[in-house]
Amino acid sequence: PDYVQGRVLFTGDAAHLLPIFGVRGANTAFQDAQSLAWHLAYVVKGLAGERLLANHSAERVGAARDIIDEAGKSTRFMAPPTRGFRMLRDAVLSLSRTQEFVRPLYHWRTSRQHEYTHSMLNSPGDDDALFTEGPAHGAPPRNIRLGANDFLLDHLGGGFDLLYFTDAPALPEPLRQVVDAVRARGVALRVTAVGAGAPVQGAEQTLADADGHFRQRYGITASGGAYLLRPDQHVCARWLTLDATRLQAALDQACPDKETPDVHTDPETARPGGRVRRAGPGHRPGRPRADRAAAGQAGAAERPRAGRCRRGAATHPGGLAGFVNAARRPRRRCAILPRPPGRALARRPTFQEPPCPH
Repeated sequence: PDYVQGRVLFTGDAAHLLPIFGVRGANTAFQDAQSLAWHLAYVVKGLAGERLLANHSAERVGAARDIIDEAGKSTRFMAPPTRGFRMLRDAVLSLSRTQEFVRPLYHWRTSRQHEYTHSMLNSPGDDDALFTEGPAHGAPPRNIRLGANDFLLDHLGGGFDLLYFTDAPALPEPLRQVVDAVRARGVALRVTAVGAGAPVQGAEQTLADADGHFRQRYGITASGGAYLLRPDQHVCARWLTLDATRLQAALDQACPDKETPDVHTDPETARPGGRVRRAGPGHRPGRPRADRAAAGQAGAAERPRAGRCRRGAATHPGGLAGFVNAARRPRRRCAILPRPPGRALARRPTFQEPPCPH
């Protein structure tokens, strides 16, 4: 499914229907709205290309499938559809009073924030695979407690957030240049310095980490590490050591401003609603349809017609693949071997075959 159909966007119950248990429909709709808000805003404002909306659809379709799977487990537990499910449910309920190992079988979770592990906005050139702790690609940030009634999420939101772990008094100049260039494009980017005891020049805010708890929860072992969060507060890149080049690459990945290369704008292949067909392997973008049809007819006239292939997989010139393909297409004939003598074949009405000389 695709939640983006031309200029029509589907979200909430218009995009998916969920079982009633756990208020999953409303919770999922809130998450849909949070995702769609920034994706659509960046496209409308010209800060990213239209394929950013395709990313929204792919992410939310995957989230809906996971939530539907969880909802199905809850439904089968609360209303067993068969005798076997009922026996399992009753056994879990009775044993959970004394046996700890069965308690995780309770499917109590009603909603969770989805992790976009395979999002196209995740940076392919960061240090995600090198981390042993902390939120990974596509995961929401860990809400660190900073003090009494003060948490990390209270300081995030409104655009991209760069969490830069440092003890230095100022942000490195190359990083500041990248940040300034991104802001000049109109992209909101807030820099938060973590770990320093005094305000850091070049950062909008500084969060202390005297006991190292923040760094430990995020897997940062030395100064210079960083996390980049999307406007919907999902991690799209993280580094053990950040430099300006990799920061620029991650921001370009998260704000794609070019369309996919396999989509063309040939008006003859355009679909209603502004969508276009993807170019196939043998298609030339911009080539007139009449020329393509004439070329196809000419190629069909030049192809030889011969007898049906009677060879086995071991002796077929095309090997096993050729034999299987010939078997799958009973109307196609092998152009390598002649027709066996004395074997009449069903003729198509539009072709006249010469009589068999034998």
